[in-house]
Formats: sequence, structure tokens, C-alpha cells
Amino acid sequence: MRARRGDLSGPVLAILVTLILIAIGAAIIAYLTLFTGGTTAPIISVKGQPVAYKTGTNDATVEVVVVNTGNAALNGATASLQIVSPISASPVSAPNVNIPVGTSKTLTFTFTNQWGTFSQYPMVNGILKVTGADGSTVALYEVAIRVVAGS
Repeated sequence: MRARRGDLSGPVLAILVTLILIAIGAAIIAYLTLFTGGTTAPIISVKGQPVAYKTGTNDATVEVVVVNTGNAALNGATASLQIVSPISASPVSAPNVNIPVGTSKTLTFTFTNQWGTFSQYPMVNGILKVTGADGSTVALYEVAIRVVAGS
């Protein structure tokens, strides 16, 4: 059979369909990224090695450095640390935590009259929980805490 003048050949038709599909995909991606807006949220990460040391007469102070790598500030949050292994200590809270985007903050937790227990071990493990002002969980980490400064 002879092709009639004005008909599209198979390869030309395939190229046109491919270009149309690429254009439709690009339009969908543009819509989703430009017009719907992204979500903003703080992302909290533990930075470095948390440490525990003796303060006062017999208190154990734990310092944990966290950084906000998200795209929203964390304001009015509450951080709590509970020691779970090899000893057990009730959670201690740090209220009103504010961490701007891209900055780090040292969270300090003091366990009253617990240094004698902490000092028996070179490392203790705890659970760090950061809760937003609205009550939602922003971060939940298991942290290995190095016990320093002897008894």
C-alpha cells in the first residue's frame, strides 16, 4: 500500500506521542511544586555525643546537643530525657525549647541525687523525646550517653 500524502508515519507519530506525554508530566510536576506549596516542619537531629557529668553535691547533668535541619523554627517545645539502660531514671523535662532553623541548642537535663548511680557505668542509654507546642512528637531518639568526670 502506498502512503497517502499528509499521513503521519509510525516513527513520527511515536515521537509526537512521547513529546506530549513529557509535556503533560512536566505540567503535573510544575503544578505540584509551584502551586500546591510545600510543607514546613522542624527536623531535629542529635549532634555529637551526649555526656553526663557530676554537678552540685550528687546530681547528674546530661547535655544533649540538637540541631534543627528542617525548614521551620521549633518554638515552645518540650524535651524530655528518660534513662533506660543499664540504670533506670524517671524522665526529666526541659520546657519551652526554641530552636530556629539551621541552629543548634544544648538541652540540659539534671537528674537529682543520681550521680552515684550514673558514675558506676561508662555509658548509659536514654530516650530523648521532643514534643511540639501542639503536643505532636517532633523527634524521638535513643541516645547513648557517655558518663564523664569520674566520681
